[in-house]
Amino acid sequence: MTVRLIRAALAGIALCALTNGAWAQQAAHTPESVIEKLGGVMIDTMKNAKQLAYNGRFQKLAPEIVAAFHLPYMVSVAVGGAWKATTADQRQRLVEAFARYMVAVHASRLDGYSGETFRVVGNDPLQNNRVLVKAQFVRTSGSTENIDYVMQNNGGMWQIVDVQYRSAISEIATRRSEYTAVIKDSGVEKLIAKIDEKTAELGHKTSTN
Repeated sequence: MTVRLIRAALAGIALCALTNGAWAQQAAHTPESVIEKLGGVMIDTMKNAKQLAYNGRFQKLAPEIVAAFHLPYMVSVAVGGAWKATTADQRQRLVEAFARYMVAVHASRLDGYSGETFRVVGNDPLQNNRVLVKAQFVRTSGSTENIDYVMQNNGGMWQIVDVQYRSAISEIATRRSEYTAVIKDSGVEKLIAKIDEKTAELGHKTSTN
């Protein structure tokens, strides 16, 4: 779970955004194709979860999460009005901490495979030129878990700006409630430390899986 890994992945995305070739190819992708690709990586990670163990899953998922999610935007919304008052260094460290946390969440959850599949089942247009891509994890029993992705076009690339678990629980709304409370009580530096603590806890709980 290195800072270097997250920085490299974030830098790679930023570099691609400044080049024509790689981003021109990505621009042809649809919101659905971004989620289908992410879903494929998640299923593959689940299939190899035991062999990879937690650290291997983290390494595998990190570049995919950084590419698929608009992490700087997500953390700026989660932090709320305090974002404008942060320094450039604090913003960078907030984004990196949030990126590590998001990868850790996925690496800890995708810890086994029991024949599940992932499918995109539809999309709905939203305001501000956003799209809601509806997806499902399908278990062998036929039961499903709904995950909806709010997508936004970021410089020619469709990226996730929020996730709604079970079509109801907003990741950003949950983080905003938590983050703004920490900032109000203890400040931005404490928030960065708290995010890193949660990331470490996720790794510690699943490091042997």
